[in-house]
Amino acid sequence: MSPTLTALAASASAAARLVLFRDVLSAPPGQAFLHLAAGVFVGDDARVLAAYADLLARLIAAAAAAPAAVPDPWQDHLLDAVVYDANPFTHLAQAVPVADLPAGLVAAARHDLVLLQQLFGLDGERVRAALSARNGALPLPDVAWHTLTSPATEDRADVALKRALAAAPSWPDALDLLAAHLRRHGAGPLARFVAYRWQYDDRPGRLVGVARPDPIRLHQLVGYERQRAHLLRNTEQFVAGFPANNVLLYGDRGTGKSSLVKALLHAYAPRGLRLVEMPKQRLGDFPALFAALAERPQRFVVFLDDLSFEEHETHYKDLKALLEGSVEARPPNVLLYATSNRRHLVREHHRDRKLRFGADDEVQPQDTVQEQLSLADRFGIVLIFRAPDREEYLAIVRALAEQAGLDLPPADLEQRALRWATWHGGRTGRSARQFVDQLTGELLLERRGPSQ
Repeated sequence: MSPTLTALAASASAAARLVLFRDVLSAPPGQAFLHLAAGVFVGDDARVLAAYADLLARLIAAAAAAPAAVPDPWQDHLLDAVVYDANPFTHLAQAVPVADLPAGLVAAARHDLVLLQQLFGLDGERVRAALSARNGALPLPDVAWHTLTSPATEDRADVALKRALAAAPSWPDALDLLAAHLRRHGAGPLARFVAYRWQYDDRPGRLVGVARPDPIRLHQLVGYERQRAHLLRNTEQFVAGFPANNVLLYGDRGTGKSSLVKALLHAYAPRGLRLVEMPKQRLGDFPALFAALAERPQRFVVFLDDLSFEEHETHYKDLKALLEGSVEARPPNVLLYATSNRRHLVREHHRDRKLRFGADDEVQPQDTVQEQLSLADRFGIVLIFRAPDREEYLAIVRALAEQAGLDLPPADLEQRALRWATWHGGRTGRSARQFVDQLTGELLLERRGPSQ
């Protein structure tokens, strides 16, 4: 048996000796690799052929999901699994320097990295060549492994780390490099993402990564410069690790409140900002959410979009307790940014006003009303977004048209924009963007001419 096949047959033993990084081989490609190793070990050609084809299929699927840091799909998958593995070492190393970790934990991590580097050395082309030499009659798929991947071109930290590990003479000696990455970017599968949603179904609430967050950027937003500057300054303080405030953005619909919050993500994600969208129905899950975020090195803005409550809803009490300071403190790496179309987040009806004068069975009815109406005051910063007047609306349209590269006479553009506002929900930043998008599409279609 060739040295490569001997190493492949022994790889199952190496995998079995992993202590902390055991889940690195739990994904389908890892399991297929182990099945192939087992087939080689027992000398079962049929099993080897089936396992090899399965491994190839699994790696093709994995390679199609994301650009690769290294050409070989097995090596790239293994590197990815190591970088994003969740285990006691990666969990602690994201918050504590390696020098301060328990010596036994560090020793176990170094032990595993020795074994994982052995597995990394079994690149696909060497394995294929060794299998073909072992038995020329074995009809292996005629697919070159290095043709399965697309090289990553984006300047990403995980890609840089994977390439550094691939080139490292000794993975155990690169432990500090891995730990430094974890300290900056976090550990586990969720470290792949910059945006999350708190999802709930038949299981307890949990963080779920958002693969494609809203692409809106700050430079695409026009108007409301004062409000934007205030929010940016608060976010800058937060990202820098200084005290900052929870923020309520309220005002007329379509004024870009939500877009402004989402645009912060792209501006500050490289510096560790993350966005978590939380539905108002799950405000009682704040303790569970905080437990999931507290020990991570990033700074998290919990985003409560379109926040408002009907009089019969009591979720606002969970929010009120959090803003006032409940028994469980909000972690220092978490802030709340909320948007609403109403200054008073709990809807008040005329019948509620009777409570002010005691026309109810409650002994102190005014306390209930005051509790509802004062919720907004508990945010440290309140930013107001009013609908633009005619000139402000047209200024937004002109700026967006310039961004889109539209070349129309100003009078024609303004006439069309005002007509659009009349027919489509009034003068708002949202309707201005919708108008420019529609006009851009119409002009491009006209330039292309009739389809052939």
